[in-house]
Amino acid sequence: MKVKDFMTRDLTSLSPESTLKKAVSLLSKASLTGVPVVDKELKVVGFVSEKDIIQIAFPSSAGLVHDSIFVHDFSRILQQLGEIGEKKVDDAMTSDPIVTDEEKTDEEVAEIMLTEKIKILPVVRPKTKILAGVVTRSDLLKALFEKNE
Repeated sequence: MKVKDFMTRDLTSLSPESTLKKAVSLLSKASLTGVPVVDKELKVVGFVSEKDIIQIAFPSSAGLVHDSIFVHDFSRILQQLGEIGEKKVDDAMTSDPIVTDEEKTDEEVAEIMLTEKIKILPVVRPKTKILAGVVTRSDLLKALFEKNE
């Protein structure tokens, strides 16, 4: 099955110039854990996740942030996030993220996501490299189950 057949076609994204405050708001409102970062031509130049933002807020804890965190002092987290709110997404994002294109297969995407431990994989159009959507772990699982029914 091709990625274009099961990807999420939502083009929710941020620009490198967006603030981290805007990023946190977008992630929260859309119930996302991360989004692609695109330039003016909608080409993927990065990816920013909750983890990236937490690492900017707490650089001394960077090695401790994995898939979940334990909150000891929520008021301290709010204070730190307030202090970094005007920083740019460019300061936190992963530059040149791993992407896939619409013509790849579900098996190829599964291998990328498992090998690279990726939860959300940006999907680009093959020739233009413009953002076409994303593949989430849920999208992939649903596709794999439907394929085997």
